[in-house]
Amino acid sequence: LVSVEWLCCKLNMLSICLLFSILFVTSSKQLLGGENSLDVNNDKVESLAFRALQQENMRSNSLNHLVLIRVKDATSQIVAGINYKLTIYVGESECSKNTVSAQDAHQNRCKLVSGDDARLCKVTIHEKPWLNVFEVADFDCTSVPRAEALQA
Repeated sequence: LVSVEWLCCKLNMLSICLLFSILFVTSSKQLLGGENSLDVNNDKVESLAFRALQQENMRSNSLNHLVLIRVKDATSQIVAGINYKLTIYVGESECSKNTVSAQDAHQNRCKLVSGDDARLCKVTIHEKPWLNVFEVADFDCTSVPRAEALQA
């Protein structure tokens, strides 16, 4: 037969273990379903930025390609797929959409047009790689000084 004291001791230990488990999970940086920071220098992040920028270039009426200056911030979130949120700096290049392909504009690092302007863009991407789905849900830009975009 199990004594009442032994049972209380076991219940207290289980309660303490449960409490520490909850504290550990809630203090963890990467919660399940939560946003996780990504390394802005990661090849995947650069690829996401390029693909989103490529779609924006096709959508816009600008004569020249927008090119990536740098990625400021990137996060991912596992949902029914992966949501990516990127904050990127872009600028208008000297490369015409009529004469230079998006891939060449990206690889050749087309020079930025002269001036002091750049754009800070918030980009939301929904990806389901197993279904070959890549959707730019939002691409919202504001003008910023180019000096800000060029800061490392």
